[in-house]
Amino acid sequence: MSATPVITSPIAETEQVRPASGALAQPVNIHWRGLEPYSSSFDAMRAFTETRTPDTTDEIWLVEHPPVFTLGLAGDPAHLLNPDSDIPLVKVDRGGQITYHDDRTGKDEHPVAEGSKEDDFVERVELQPIDPQLNGPQLFYGLRYHVHIVRPGEIETFHDQVGYWLWEPATKTVIQMLAIPRAQVALATGFAEPDAHQFELVAGERGICSGPFLEQAFRTVEFRIRVTVGPGDTWSYEEDTVLQVSGRAEPFHHRDRNTLVRVAGPTPNPLAR
Repeated sequence: MSATPVITSPIAETEQVRPASGALAQPVNIHWRGLEPYSSSFDAMRAFTETRTPDTTDEIWLVEHPPVFTLGLAGDPAHLLNPDSDIPLVKVDRGGQITYHDDRTGKDEHPVAEGSKEDDFVERVELQPIDPQLNGPQLFYGLRYHVHIVRPGEIETFHDQVGYWLWEPATKTVIQMLAIPRAQVALATGFAEPDAHQFELVAGERGICSGPFLEQAFRTVEFRIRVTVGPGDTWSYEEDTVLQVSGRAEPFHHRDRNTLVRVAGPTPNPLAR
């Protein structure tokens, strides 16, 4: 099953596909079930399999379903961080622990020769707590993070990013330190209350360091990120990276946005173990 039907045009509820002339394969029915809960499709698929005979035509089912967690044969429901979530947990007959299924994608607007282009992307972010860091009179709490992004349906890396999120309680300063493997690093800062659900960080040119090519062709003059925490186990961001593109008079706003859902807990930092 797929969260997004792999079809390029509408099809009838059931359509039969016949093999090419001379092929040995039998006809296959393509069955479009529309939007329904994951558990309904799963139960119907099992019932179809248990009642089919040697004369039953093979079928390919296409279905779109709301977000769901699936629990594999080796899974433990106790590993689900928020059992009271509105997102259902469905036990399935395959291996693995708990898997989250969702069709949401992020959006990336970037410059191209003809102007701009918007791409969808699928993002995984891992954040792990670090021990408190002393820096003279400063005390930081933080998260070490890794962002890995691919285009939908692909495995090749579209974007990779590492860094730290830091919090200095004395000054209520939030810091994002980031590095990407295209010869660029940045340090963005802002302020937030301890219980804030939204905050914004900014890096000016003095907080951005780029390699010679990026500095000449796509000079970054500002990076801005707005973070929203919640509702529930979600957090969202909107990024605006202002670029001075070589050959263009006006700055270009490279924008990214996404909403992520927590699917597992962190590993305790050494002092918390």
